[in-house]
Parts: sequence; C-alpha cells; structure tokens
Amino acid sequence: MLLSKTNKVFVKFPKVGLGNMLLVWARAIVFCKINQLELTTSSWCGFRWGALIRRESRNRFYYKYFIESSFISKLLINIKKIFSTIIYEPDLKEVDLNNNKIYIFNKNKIHNDLFYGLRDYQSYIKIKIEEKLHYRIKKIIDKEKISCISIHVRRGDFKKGNPITPLSHYLKGIELIRKHTNKNLSVTIFSDADLNEIQPLLEIDNVKLANRNPDIVDILLMSKSKIIFLSQSSSFSYWAAFLSDSLVIIPSNDWQIKIKENKNSYKEIRWNENDFTASNELINSLNKIDF
Repeated sequence: MLLSKTNKVFVKFPKVGLGNMLLVWARAIVFCKINQLELTTSSWCGFRWGALIRRESRNRFYYKYFIESSFISKLLINIKKIFSTIIYEPDLKEVDLNNNKIYIFNKNKIHNDLFYGLRDYQSYIKIKIEEKLHYRIKKIIDKEKISCISIHVRRGDFKKGNPITPLSHYLKGIELIRKHTNKNLSVTIFSDADLNEIQPLLEIDNVKLANRNPDIVDILLMSKSKIIFLSQSSSFSYWAAFLSDSLVIIPSNDWQIKIKENKNSYKEIRWNENDFTASNELINSLNKIDF
C-alpha cells in the first residue's frame, strides 16, 4: 500500500541513449520502493537528433519498448508541480513524506560509480524491467536463441572521440575460452558497426551476428548468456552485465570500476590479451561454469 498520495516521483528523461535512460529510471524506482511512492515517467520514445545526424545504424527512437505512463498521470504531475515543493535527484533513502513534494529524476550521471545505490536492488530492478516491457518486446525475446557467449562491439557514435575496444580483444578472448573449455562454444555478436568493421569476428566458426532487434532486446539477450564481453565505456554493455548472473569480461582500461555484486560463483574480470595474471583469473572463473 502506498504511504502517501500527496508525494509523487517523476522521471523526466534526458535526450540520451537507452543505457543512460535506464540509469535515471532505475534510481527512481529504487527511491519509490524505499518510500512506497508512485512513479510517472516522461515518454521513453523520442528523436535523438545526434543519431540521425551521424547516420547511425540505430535511430534510438525506443518506440514501444516499455509500457508508457498514461497521459493523465503526466498531465497531473505537471499541474501538481505548480503547487508542490520540487526536489531534484534525491538520495536513495527514506524521506519525510509529511509535506507535498515532487521528486524528480532527470540526470543520467550523478556519481562516478554509475550503479551506486542500485546493486542491492539488482533483482528488483530486473523484475521491474520485465514487468514494464511492452508485449511486442516480450514476444521477440521469447523467439530468440541464447548463445553461450555474447559480445558487444560498440562503434556508431564511439567512432568519434570515444574509446574503441579493438577486435583483437574479442578474437583473443574467444580463442582463450574455447581452448580452455575444449568446446566450440556458440557466440553472438551484438553491434552497431558496419559489417566490414567486424568481419574478422564473423569469419570464426559458430559465431553469428545478432538479429536486428530493438536495443532493449539486445541488452536482455546478452544478459542471459553465460559469458559477456563488454565494450569499453558503454552503458549499453554495463546494463547487460548488471542484469546478468554471467561471467562478465571488462576491458582492462574501462573507467567503470565495478558494475554488479559478485554474489555467485561468477565474477567480473578486467582482462586484456597481454595480461597473464588476468588470463589466469579468467580461466579460474571458467572452471566454475557448467557449459
């Protein structure tokens, strides 16, 4: 039961990519859970002009990814803002609900640790995402086959000024894992790259390119694999890792120190092909996976 009808929580999404939008939304639903408040969001879908100008393969429109808040609830929030105290980006803790307030979340980054305050609620966030999914997204996920290894190769907007994870990172990673397990483990590549940019990966046996699906489908399919290779500095990658119970392989020079809690036998490994110690740690983690 909700403790307060006079206090509301509103997410006003900034014009950012899906991974960053999920960060805003996740903080809001955790705050709502702690304080038993209702959540209203602005629309998930909308034009990202940067993606159109750069002619990216993904338009980032996010149409019918999630069940949207009703028009009436958004209208009431906007009316209520006139008469209420507005608090932006509240801490994720219990607050005084005696006064008439609207708590607004609209920043995708408020801490250098992107998942600060969210890790203890990983299971809850995962459940709420699944509840919020539009039925067309659920139908797509149900039809897809999950590979043992998922690899995210971020290019697109990262080709201009952002760190690019080299293909050698993935090529050597696949080689190491298959050699150690002595299994031709299935691999799916999730990427916004042109085909010629990832052709060396696609030439490997039992490696396939993911079907062209909505971005949220890619995140959730990656999260279901046993091993996930992340793309450096990509919040898209981070969300696949955060929602997973997988072995997560992070490029060693990634700025994000930690993504999820290691509550099971799987781990996060910061790895590159030239780091002998990290390779041994990766091998030790592989020994704990039932392939």
